[in-house]
Amino acid sequence: MRGATDKASILAHANVVNISAAAVIVQNDKVLLIKELTDGKPGYNFPSGKAHLDELIEQTAKREAMEETGYSIELTDLVGIYYYRTKGNSNDRKKDRITVRFNFWCRLSGEEQSQRPTKETVSLEWVDAARLRELTTTDGFRNWVSRQLAEDVLGKQKFPLTAVKQFKR
Repeated sequence: MRGATDKASILAHANVVNISAAAVIVQNDKVLLIKELTDGKPGYNFPSGKAHLDELIEQTAKREAMEETGYSIELTDLVGIYYYRTKGNSNDRKKDRITVRFNFWCRLSGEEQSQRPTKETVSLEWVDAARLRELTTTDGFRNWVSRQLAEDVLGKQKFPLTAVKQFKR
């Protein structure tokens, strides 16, 4: 197979494979965004983070939503699964990684916040479609992955939760 001997696979170059989840929380036709500081710069994001070894991916989405917003959620549908590579600079290959991110449509399972958001969350904001669209065009999101998710949300992309098969052994 040509190329296989010329280059190693992406996984051979990646030092880490991250599995993560994001929660798109919807209420009254608005989406909940968090404002975070990254390297001192504010940016919007969806509640998201890496899976722990002992949890299913739906548990990751629920835990991250609770940690970053203080709200309990229920997953309703799948927005999509993103697979992407983040490449480190040539001096530091340790930053190379592959991420597989599961993005879920969610709704609140309770009206009240049951805990305070983590210190990384500067503020919470319920945004309508017009504001969400504005953030995608003004570079208001923390990164391109969040901007892509916002575009998929605006396009109302949905798949059934049954598309994700989870097994805990």
